[in-house]
Amino acid sequence: CLMYVPLAAIADLWGTLYLSERYAISPKRAASLVSFIYIGIALGAPFAMWLSDYLRNRKKVMFASASIYLLVFIGIIYIDTIPMSVMYGLMFCAGFFFSGQNLVFAMATENMPLGISGIATAFTNMIVMLSGVIFEPLVGWLLDYKWDGTLRNGVPYFTIDNFTFALTSVPIALGFAVLSLLFIKETYPSRAKPN
Repeated sequence: CLMYVPLAAIADLWGTLYLSERYAISPKRAASLVSFIYIGIALGAPFAMWLSDYLRNRKKVMFASASIYLLVFIGIIYIDTIPMSVMYGLMFCAGFFFSGQNLVFAMATENMPLGISGIATAFTNMIVMLSGVIFEPLVGWLLDYKWDGTLRNGVPYFTIDNFTFALTSVPIALGFAVLSLLFIKETYPSRAKPN
């Protein structure tokens, strides 16, 4: 759930508005930046699963993924001097390293008896999706909290400082994700393979 926060809060909702303001670009151009997160996921997800199978370890891959993901988002949110061309690369890296989160589904099914693996996967997905339910409105509330009341064309205008304050919830969530991985047990092939 905590690793999904940047996807819910930035890629799904606030990222286009944030990047439009940060780089003074059109929403269409900002959306193209955000789309690189999804390109990174498309390439990173199969790689993360392959790597965890190769290393025979889910937890290490998730831990490395979450740690690098955290560092990428610290850069995206707090470093003001990132050229837009480099931001495309950072967005791709964000998606690529997010992909370690997908291993949580394998871990959930490997922790449960085979007969309820479908329920375990569905329950895990519900928990993951809670991040959007919680963090999308939380970022909006934090933006409103710091907003000075300025309107542009009748729409609230949020400054980069407003966004930095509100999006601080993203690295905090990722920090807790990294810490929580210290307490999760390794599950790699806990089941005997069928003949």
